Amino acid sequence: MNNKVVDHYTEVFDGIRMQYNVLRNLSHNNKHFFKVCKIFEEKLNVEPSISIENIKLKVEEISEYWISQNIQLGSEKAMEI
Repeated sequence: MNNKVVDHYTEVFDGIRMQYNVLRNLSHNNKHFFKVCKIFEEKLNVEPSISIENIKLKVEEISEYWISQNIQLGSEKAMEI
């Protein structure tokens, strides 16, 4: 609120911050994350600070990196990192 991150706020809010850990989620969960982003954008009449397309590119980049390191997304090994 007022440009500060808060966990709980009882009055009108001015933004939502979503976090998603690509490494710790199975790759099929990505589509659920993008769906939530899209719904927020449509239903809350918000202007995202980054486009969903750019988020998808970043998720793809992160996924490719870990796969190239022989780490399966959402695996036990991924959870140890």
